[in-house]
Amino acid sequence: MIELFHKLDKNYKFLSISTFLSFFLFNYLVSDFYCRKDLSRENRFNLTDSTEKVLQNLPEKLYIDAFYSSDVPGEHKARLNLTRELIKEIASVNRKKVELRFHDPDSNESDKKKATEAGIKPAQLNQQERGALEIKQAYFGIKLTVGSKSTVIPNAYFAEAIEYQILSSLKKMLKKNNSSSVAILKANGTFNAPEQTQGMGKDTF
Repeated sequence: MIELFHKLDKNYKFLSISTFLSFFLFNYLVSDFYCRKDLSRENRFNLTDSTEKVLQNLPEKLYIDAFYSSDVPGEHKARLNLTRELIKEIASVNRKKVELRFHDPDSNESDKKKATEAGIKPAQLNQQERGALEIKQAYFGIKLTVGSKSTVIPNAYFAEAIEYQILSSLKKMLKKNNSSSVAILKANGTFNAPEQTQGMGKDTF
């Protein structure tokens, strides 16, 4: 009888752990699905032919170093998650020639140092908390490197604009007459996320 209870207890623990892991995996897959579904609603997740052509014909390996803070206000987290998903989609076009590396300056001092060295500074996000305005510093910048050429996108915030930002930066880097250099698009001060307007999206190629 005691042995039977031991077996039942072990089976119960195994079942509990299995249920928890299954629930965790299910939620992860569902959240990823809805994230993609949201972008796909207006074909935002469909990359342009121009982007695919440039990425498929890269002369050298492209390194995408994406610096994104994990500790951001809830109202900004969902939008930044969409941006990260689209960056992954862009990188997946040519896995042999594109290497995507995510860095979290909030949880890793080494990543924060890398962001500083790349010329990416934290932007200030406004957050309404119990009627009071709070300011939170956060990173959401990208460094692109092809061979000896690098360029920085300090404010890679909008999912709708990220493809255009990356493609236009790449085209400038890949011009034959460009000399070896590092370009930085400067953006200082508080970052107030505006409503997405016409001309900001990928259709402005």
